[in-house]
Amino acid sequence: EKRLIQRHVLPQPCFKAHEFQSGNFIHAAIDISDGLLADMSHICQQSRLRLEIQMSSAPVCSKVKDFCGKHNIEMMHLLVGGDDYELGLAIDPGKENDFVKKAQDLNITVTKVGTFKKPEATQDANVVVLDDHNKNITPAKLGWTHF
Repeated sequence: EKRLIQRHVLPQPCFKAHEFQSGNFIHAAIDISDGLLADMSHICQQSRLRLEIQMSSAPVCSKVKDFCGKHNIEMMHLLVGGDDYELGLAIDPGKENDFVKKAQDLNITVTKVGTFKKPEATQDANVVVLDDHNKNITPAKLGWTHF
């Protein structure tokens, strides 16, 4: 637990993101310090796309899952909590495999958490969290709001 708390209090941001510029992989990027859902919603709104995230795809290590279980912290809190100091990226779907290969070559861990889609007429351009049965899970909030 002490290591998890230390990583939260003293995060180590990834400084290799600039290495991806040469591959033209990235359509958009944002730091997710206000929460994955809140910050990715900015990309959705600006690009008029819907991002569908499978809750089970969220990159959460087993130690964090154990910590959350021990302290009755819902997994959704990890998607809205913020202070992650990581980047949320929108990757060109046609270059996804090349992007993953480049990340591996650079020893950078990347995790696909969702898929951007054009929203249907009745859907908003925003982030949607889905459970294992593709049912929408609605969080109380998307993350930190400044105003």
